[in-house]
Amino acid sequence: MRLSFLLAALAIVTGCASIEQDSRQNYFNIVTRAYERAIEWSDYESAYSAVKEAEGASKLDLQALKAFKITSYKAAVVRVSEEGAVVTRQANISYLRLARMSEHSIVVQEEWRYTKEGKRWQLVSGFPVLR
Repeated sequence: MRLSFLLAALAIVTGCASIEQDSRQNYFNIVTRAYERAIEWSDYESAYSAVKEAEGASKLDLQALKAFKITSYKAAVVRVSEEGAVVTRQANISYLRLARMSEHSIVVQEEWRYTKEGKRWQLVSGFPVLR
């Protein structure tokens, strides 16, 4: 009897953890799709809302970013942490510098973290630098 109770309790705990991780992964997909769309449309203000600023970091100059137009953003998941709360991915970004009409490409390493207290995904590696 105790063994069956213990197995049932273990199954419930494991199931709840699995459901939470699946829910977190679905939320990650929603957040990163919105971020990708905002970047692709050069909507830097919306995209920046996903970024967690480091303490003491300077604010993003949205006015300066108007000099750039994103032409392509492609991200691929590189690694998901064992507990599913950290995702590292590589993003290839192509953009135009409008004043010169010159195209540039950069590769950025993104690190996304899920905060349990805020229950949200945030880009902790910072906003891509366009030059």
